[in-house]
Amino acid sequence: MFLNWLTMKRDSERKEQVISQIRLAFADVTRPEADNIVIGHDPESVEVRIAFEGKDWHDIGVGVLVPQRMDSLCFMTPEAYHYYLPAYMITGIEVYYDSDLALDSAVDSLTKPEPQDGSYYRKESLDTFRRRIGLLSNEQKKAVRVFLEYLDSEHGDDYPIWGPRTALERYWRSV
Repeated sequence: MFLNWLTMKRDSERKEQVISQIRLAFADVTRPEADNIVIGHDPESVEVRIAFEGKDWHDIGVGVLVPQRMDSLCFMTPEAYHYYLPAYMITGIEVYYDSDLALDSAVDSLTKPEPQDGSYYRKESLDTFRRRIGLLSNEQKKAVRVFLEYLDSEHGDDYPIWGPRTALERYWRSV
């Protein structure tokens, strides 16, 4: 019983350390203006803009991200992605089993596309990845790496393909 409690306490402390590192790394990122949240003007992009407009990433949790906004990151400008990414990461850590596809969307977006991905690989995908990641500071990149390492150690077996381990191997282990 005592050993189980000790393990739970250690796991909880590790979780809080990762969340704290993310919060600290992204604390000073400027929220994008409403006209710089999404790339397109299609109905889905407009829905994403409305859902995120004027919202601080600190205030966005599972209630905003799931079920309607699970794939919102793919519609966002690099600046909006940079700003809202920590909300996805923290929500995925705090409520892993309730974060549903929102967390998967974040992990997918952090996975560098490579030609062996077949039909999923496009030069535009690699360009988008580079533009998004290019905005991150070294401290933010380290926070992303720590997030992916945490996710891999705690839930890596939940991802048979395209999981945090793939993201780490393709890019984040080297930052």
